[in-house]
Amino acid sequence: MRIVVFGGAGFEGSGIVRDLIKSCVSEVVIADCNIDGAHILANEFNTSGTKVSVQFVDADDHNSLVEAIKGADAVVSAIGPFYSYGVKTIKAAIDAKVPYVDINDDYDSTKEAFKFHDEAKKAGIPVIIGLGVTPGLSNVCVSYAAGKLDRVNTINISWIAGAGPGGHAVALHFFHALDGKIPIFIDNKYELISPVKEGKKSVRFPDPFGLVEVPYIGHSEHITLPMFIQGVKTVTVRGSLYPLIVQETINQIVKLGLFSMTPIKINETLIAPRDFAMEFFHTLMEAEETRYQVERVLKSLPTPGYGSLIIEVVGDKNNSTAKYTYVINADLCDATEWPASIGAQLLAGGEIKQKGVLAPEQCIQPEPFFGELKKRGIKISEVEEIIRVV
Repeated sequence: MRIVVFGGAGFEGSGIVRDLIKSCVSEVVIADCNIDGAHILANEFNTSGTKVSVQFVDADDHNSLVEAIKGADAVVSAIGPFYSYGVKTIKAAIDAKVPYVDINDDYDSTKEAFKFHDEAKKAGIPVIIGLGVTPGLSNVCVSYAAGKLDRVNTINISWIAGAGPGGHAVALHFFHALDGKIPIFIDNKYELISPVKEGKKSVRFPDPFGLVEVPYIGHSEHITLPMFIQGVKTVTVRGSLYPLIVQETINQIVKLGLFSMTPIKINETLIAPRDFAMEFFHTLMEAEETRYQVERVLKSLPTPGYGSLIIEVVGDKNNSTAKYTYVINADLCDATEWPASIGAQLLAGGEIKQKGVLAPEQCIQPEPFFGELKKRGIKISEVEEIIRVV
């Protein structure tokens, strides 16, 4: 079993690589532009039973992507931000005819990915979009609940996560997910809303987070769940970073319109507001007082990436209204990487029979998937509430 990890030397990609090796995959290829980082990671596993190799890849070069995965049993992509690279890696997988999975969490590139459904089907491969934690685990929980209901009416997904880990692409994703107007599915139709200006909701998360006002966020579940969960009328996704000073800083930068890529001239130099915003954000976060506040709060968490994910699915069951609530408390970085690793192994083993572009709720069997996560220490609690008509 030979699995290639695009972006395998990066923050999320390296976690996927580690899980594949711990799962005793026979061969793992770390495909990245950061060759030095890839070799350092590969050297961690000199004594493992897995053959680990390094391959240079340029994510902006189609031929480079294709050559890196030719002959592989599966490829998993962690190259972000996905609004820039999601479609590029999918095209490479289709041309190389290699089964594909990614952790794409951007709503627009997810929508774009489904335009390649027929091409992927013709190539005879499954292409799984967004198999991380949210989207990914969230979608599978929804499909599990849907199997217990006669009809699904409402899906509400909320999460909060420690802001400690992550790289440049992760920061770009959060800005992108809050910028401009994002689509949400309300009352059987899409509405475009500004997440930093409208629709915040107070959500009670498990300790230590408590009651948090959480904004809408532009995520893939808004696109795929209305497509594949029959009858659903409302799908919402809300999310926040913790401590809240980090989230509020991002919100304020987005409110000022600083995520635009349209250059402005400053002293005869053209600068994209987005480039300025990213540098400004990192400068603010590195300021001594801010860094102290953030580090102090993160030290109170079990891990810097620790968080909570709540999925609520409401629908009809036996002439009553039923609500299923799923709660996951875990390091949400691990909970992003491990589902992708599990998905890649399913693909490489030929266990995903559908072809074409697929959402997790279409192709991942919930109970075996939950079992694999449980082996890795992620537990999912389920609460069922029935409102009976008397």
